[in-house]
Amino acid sequence: MVDAESLESVVHKAKTPGEPDPYTEGFVRLIKKDWDFEKEKRAEEEEQAELEEEGCPPIDDLDDPDNPRFRSVEGCEIRDVGWMKVAYTQVMVFFYGDRLSDWHHWGREYRRPPEIVRG
Repeated sequence: MVDAESLESVVHKAKTPGEPDPYTEGFVRLIKKDWDFEKEKRAEEEEQAELEEEGCPPIDDLDDPDNPRFRSVEGCEIRDVGWMKVAYTQVMVFFYGDRLSDWHHWGREYRRPPEIVRG
């Protein structure tokens, strides 16, 4: 998805095409089409409960206001918000062709916004 934030990042923050830029700020939003908030929230709660039963420490302290990992992203406060920022130079060939050829790889490749996946 190319929204206003994505367009701004590519037009004004990215290098000119052809210049090497492994740390580009230019990105697009890659959306997980079958993402379901309730399903993701339930899975996260179940995972947390299992860890607590085993005596493991929490994944993260979701109530900690200084925890940037789960700060609200467009109103969503769970780990997987259903989309991620992917460097525009990596979207088609690299991401679709290799890393996400199977949607089961979403969890492995996912980075919570505002982090940008750069390859």
